[in-house]
Amino acid sequence: MIGVIMGFIGSWMSGLGTLLMADEEGDTYPLYCDNAPTVRALDSAFPGFITDNHCVDNSAVEGKKINYSTDGFMLVGFDVVEED
Repeated sequence: MIGVIMGFIGSWMSGLGTLLMADEEGDTYPLYCDNAPTVRALDSAFPGFITDNHCVDNSAVEGKKINYSTDGFMLVGFDVVEED
C-alpha cells in the first residue's frame, strides 16, 4: 500500500510506535509498528530523523511517500516512493 507519512509517535520504553499516515484522498489513519526497528529504518531512509535523547524529528519524515506492507495489523516493511 502507498501512503504519506504525517508523523510518528512512539515510546522506546514500550516498544510500540505509530506512524500517522494519509492516503491519496487525504484521509488519515494509524499504522502500528515496532518502535525501535521502525525508527532506525526511518532514519536510514530519511537521515536526521533520530535526534538526541531518544527523540525524533518528525519534520524529516512529514510528507514523505512510502510503499509499505503489513501483517494485517502491524508494519512489516517499507520502501521510499521516489517523487519525480
